[in-house]
Amino acid sequence: MEVFLELGDATPALAAPFRAALGPDAEVIEQAPAIAWLPLAVNVRATHAVMAMLPAGEAEAFFRALMLQGFETPFLKPVVTLAIGLFGLDVGSFVKMVPRGWTQIFADAGAPAHVDRGSRWATLDMVDLHPSLADDDGRWATSVAWSMGSLIAMAKTSGSVRVTQLDPPARRFRLAFEWT
Repeated sequence: MEVFLELGDATPALAAPFRAALGPDAEVIEQAPAIAWLPLAVNVRATHAVMAMLPAGEAEAFFRALMLQGFETPFLKPVVTLAIGLFGLDVGSFVKMVPRGWTQIFADAGAPAHVDRGSRWATLDMVDLHPSLADDDGRWATSVAWSMGSLIAMAKTSGSVRVTQLDPPARRFRLAFEWT
């Protein structure tokens, strides 16, 4: 999980401000085992810090790279290898698999509820969000969309993922995937 700290390491001018923004969470992140997932509150605060310190395009690239790096871990690499073996490099199939792996990656972070897809698009509904995720002005939902851009990158195509519906009172959001 030290990948969050690599933001500061990769851009020396950001190192001290980023660690300061994280406060005691920096130590939690440093001490987390590589296969452990951050406590939800730490994840949210680190996500907000990244989004506050980087322009949108750089933050998007950061979250996409963070997820791609996660796909290389011993925990997820076999799943990714299996998915590619079964479906090839197909974004729609990758999106369809998200509900199967979400709770293994994120504890207490809601659940994917419905996937709809066509030949070059898909939607994914996220429901039962923790209240802290629903009430952060869409920042966490946006970071999830940017992270899900990794599925498009993994399929070696171009496209985008964006939040198309955000409903904090219902604790849900929808992601729309489009690719070429």
